Amino acid sequence: MKHVTSQSMTKEWSTTSVRGFLLIEVILSVSVFVLFLTAFAGALYYGLQSSTLSGDRSRAIMVAEEGQEAVRSIKNANFANLIDGVYGLSYSNNTWALASSSDISGIFTRQVAISTVDSNRKTIVVTVTWPQTPARTGSISTHARLSNWKTIPNLGVGITVNKVVINHGLTKVASDFAPYRVGTTTVTLGTSTLFKSGTYTVSETTSADFNQTFTGDCNSSGQITIATGSAKLCTITNEEKLAYVTVNKTVINNGQNKTTSSFAPYKVGSTTVTLGAQTQINSGSYVITEAKDVNYTLTFDGDCFTNGSIVVTPGSNLVCNLTNEEIIVGNSSQSLAGIMIYGDGSSIPKYRTFNQNTNIFSAQTGTFTATLGPTWILRTSPTQHLALAGYYDQSSVLHIMCFDGINWNEEYQAASGGVGNRHRFDIAFEKTSGDAMVIFSKGQSAFGRLGYRTKTGGTACNSGWSSETQLVPARTSNDIMYVKLAQDGRVGSNLLATTWVDTSDDISAKIWSGTSWVNEPTTVTDNNLEVVSSSHDIENMDIEYESLSGDLMMVWANANGSNGTNGMRYRTCSGGIATCTWGAVTTPPTFSGNPAFGITNNG
Repeated sequence: MKHVTSQSMTKEWSTTSVRGFLLIEVILSVSVFVLFLTAFAGALYYGLQSSTLSGDRSRAIMVAEEGQEAVRSIKNANFANLIDGVYGLSYSNNTWALASSSDISGIFTRQVAISTVDSNRKTIVVTVTWPQTPARTGSISTHARLSNWKTIPNLGVGITVNKVVINHGLTKVASDFAPYRVGTTTVTLGTSTLFKSGTYTVSETTSADFNQTFTGDCNSSGQITIATGSAKLCTITNEEKLAYVTVNKTVINNGQNKTTSSFAPYKVGSTTVTLGAQTQINSGSYVITEAKDVNYTLTFDGDCFTNGSIVVTPGSNLVCNLTNEEIIVGNSSQSLAGIMIYGDGSSIPKYRTFNQNTNIFSAQTGTFTATLGPTWILRTSPTQHLALAGYYDQSSVLHIMCFDGINWNEEYQAASGGVGNRHRFDIAFEKTSGDAMVIFSKGQSAFGRLGYRTKTGGTACNSGWSSETQLVPARTSNDIMYVKLAQDGRVGSNLLATTWVDTSDDISAKIWSGTSWVNEPTTVTDNNLEVVSSSHDIENMDIEYESLSGDLMMVWANANGSNGTNGMRYRTCSGGIATCTWGAVTTPPTFSGNPAFGITNNG
């Protein structure tokens, strides 16, 4: 048996393995320590950086708030200083002001942007920027809205009345509508006045040329209710009534093919208007114009005068009609702006025409054989190139002549008897139809009566005449010595009016409706007209229409007048229609003596 000793069972350890294990532990420990140190350093760094950024932001906010306060102080000095735009700020002598470019404070750049909300409010944006890091810029903005509180009246305790005036041609101001009252108390505009509690009516001096409106704490009628300790505001607005002008145009071609556009532009003063359209025009006086053409004659009618001028009043609605007619070569009537006829002591009366394109009268031309030295009446048609003339010969026979622009023709004769060298007849044309009216005394053949004949508008000479009809006055009965006719010049009207005086020095009148004579005054107008030495020896009456209203006026001289004593009398017929209303006989206050009358419609 083999024996093994105990020594042979002893274990042996390797020192090489122990050394390897200790090296790994050291490396791991160092790595953990480095990671911990890195994390601690990062936390410390970012903590410091965050603190710095927070401080910069707080200081930026203060700079922005300072900017808002600076702009507020600029506004308090004068709200008008806040003009829309982008600015910086400057501070000098304890005063802030807007600068043309951004301002800099340390690392901070400040910019102020101003924009309008309405007439009494502005939006203010203050923006501050700064460098947070080399690669990053910080920015904050503050917003504010500033009001022009100085424009808001201090109502106090009571009632304040404010005033707004809007003119459209006139130049009225607030004082033109004074005094201003609350109830019976006169108040000062913009000033609060104390009142006991209750309801009051706010009033002013009104104007027919302005529309009045109430706003604020008063109702549409101007009533306002106030309680003890309350403050109320009432605003009165007066706006001038709008006025309008309509321009119409007619072109008459006699060979050419011009249209209304050929004469454009059409203007009222300096305002270009559209034909046929109402155009709002400020009140005032204007001239209506167009592009001229020397080959056409231009005439005006309607609410404008014959020279194209027009007077626009507040609230008016006016119509002006322009007519251009091509001039026919060789036809003198086409360039006929005027005509005159006269006797020269021979048996051949003479006439001259006036050419408005050349502003020259034609040469003297003979007319027809007539009684030596006749008394003339001459009228021209408003719708065609035609004129009617009349005269009494030495035998008291009335002759009516017609001129077509080239030739004179006798239309008819009417025997009346009596004195032939007075205006015992007259001629007129209806404005719209162009119908002609000849009215004349019947003289000794029929005392106190008038004969008349009409000629249809548009008809040529020697045509269109009615037979003679008699007008029998209700207020005169003797031989009629003087007759006057007047045309209503309004567009669309065919009214005529006549007045006459007989040998008893009685005067009366009547109106032609377009078809018949109507509306003689129901009371005697006057039976005591002025004379020089004997009855009916002076022509001292006339009659005429107003061009816009169509109201009628007749004037005459009463025999009670003398040098220094007012003898003028007048009477009106208002309404602008055939059945207008006759007013009372009136004596104007400023005449001394008896003139020989003539009145004219300049429309």
